[in-house]
Amino acid sequence: MLQQMQAVWALLLCLAAGHLASANLCKTHGTILGIPGSPGLPGSNGIDGVNGPKGEPGRPGQVENEVDRGEKGDPGLPGYPGKTGPRGILGQMGLPGPMGLPGPEGDPGDYKATVQSAFSAARSLGYPRQEQPVRFNRVLVKEKGHCSSRSTCRIPGSYCFTYHVTSRGNLCLSLRKGRGQQGEKVVTFCDYVHSTYQTTTVLEAAVNESVWLEPTDKNNLVEMEGSDSIFSGSLIFPDSQVSF
Repeated sequence: MLQQMQAVWALLLCLAAGHLASANLCKTHGTILGIPGSPGLPGSNGIDGVNGPKGEPGRPGQVENEVDRGEKGDPGLPGYPGKTGPRGILGQMGLPGPMGLPGPEGDPGDYKATVQSAFSAARSLGYPRQEQPVRFNRVLVKEKGHCSSRSTCRIPGSYCFTYHVTSRGNLCLSLRKGRGQQGEKVVTFCDYVHSTYQTTTVLEAAVNESVWLEPTDKNNLVEMEGSDSIFSGSLIFPDSQVSF
């Protein structure tokens, strides 16, 4: 330590005497550290480094007084709709709701506006011919002319046909329908008791289709005093395509 101090002082003396030009006059003994110089000026700012990873969200700020709280901002624009999720499981049927209030009263109906068709005819002749239509020559009812004495119906639908006849022996009557003279047999009713009887049949009839009675070989249909044979028919349900 002492040697180092001596060397420092010798160097200072050489500098003060102005003999720095001659290196031989100022000799040092070994490698000795000099006195630290004064601090230099700060260097220029370096290049910005790479951004570090994003930190955790900070805690929400706290306002000491409500007066310092800012106003609520305007709502932002709606975002894009998300993808449709999977269909859920069908739930159980709910309980029926309460009964609603009654609706307004409808317009009064008019029975005259409905489709009507009916007829009734009586017979006052002798024995009818076998396998020929029974003629009922006295018309009792002919509603709006829809059915003639031979029961030609103008309105398609379901009809109710009734015949009441008197016989003096075995009698079989067939109910036939069609557009020609032959037609098709619908039903046959036979009675082997000398009396009067009544039969009712419901069947479908098309437009301009005739319905009539026709006796078989057992023909005992007669007219007796005080007992007429009557054939009647009426429309029950018109076809749904008929306009009212």
